[in-house]
Amino acid sequence: MTVQPKAWPAIVLSLLAGIAFGVSFFVPFVSSDFRVSLPAKVDRGIEGSVRGSERFLDRLEGLLGAGVRDKAEEIGSFWMDAGLERSLGEVGLNRKGEGIPWSRCLATGEGAKAPGWRPCVKAWISYKAGIPVGVQTLSGVIRGLFAQGEWLLATLLTLFSICFPALKVGLTLVLGLALVRVELRERLHKVLEMSAKWSMTDVFVVALMIVFFKAENFNFHFRAEVGVYLFAAAAILSSLAIMKLPLPASPSGTSEEAPTKTS
Repeated sequence: MTVQPKAWPAIVLSLLAGIAFGVSFFVPFVSSDFRVSLPAKVDRGIEGSVRGSERFLDRLEGLLGAGVRDKAEEIGSFWMDAGLERSLGEVGLNRKGEGIPWSRCLATGEGAKAPGWRPCVKAWISYKAGIPVGVQTLSGVIRGLFAQGEWLLATLLTLFSICFPALKVGLTLVLGLALVRVELRERLHKVLEMSAKWSMTDVFVVALMIVFFKAENFNFHFRAEVGVYLFAAAAILSSLAIMKLPLPASPSGTSEEAPTKTS
């Protein structure tokens, strides 16, 4: 195998960039969350209703016993689920794909992070609006977009996060290791130069993710995770590798520096 003179820095940088690109797909890339802000009057009304119901059930239990309280809670849950599910639908789906009723979410926190109105309303908004909450990986985001039929956005993410980085890293390694004939090497170098013009579009993925997740008007919060930094580092490393790559052979067949042989 022949190695271009002074190509080892480009080869090492390309390998590091390839590793960073690969790892960035499977580690946390972004995390997102949003805050539920109800109008003050609505918030006070809900809290007052909940506290009033609890006081009523406590008095009922003291007068007629725990059995009557349980029956009253059962009847109340039935009518609450009937009313809320008729107007809003279920809170979400469990792992079996079954709908989660509001009463169960409010009492046990199923489908939400905790029992109570706010966590359940937040879970319902996330379920109905399809808002991703929590830690997301880049590979998971792409798969999710394809599954949701968002072909344009999924294709753009695939193009700029897989195709261009793989092309740059692969061509840099091929040229650095001199794995092809001199004539073909010249043409590949031109292709690499063309792809290098698009090198900054790697960062487009990060910007697109920020736009996709950043929605301050809806109290939505975005935070970059380790995958974002790995992806950005890989983009920089791949660009440095192209800069360090020696020039190809001249059209006359002679290069500025003859390649060295390695076993």
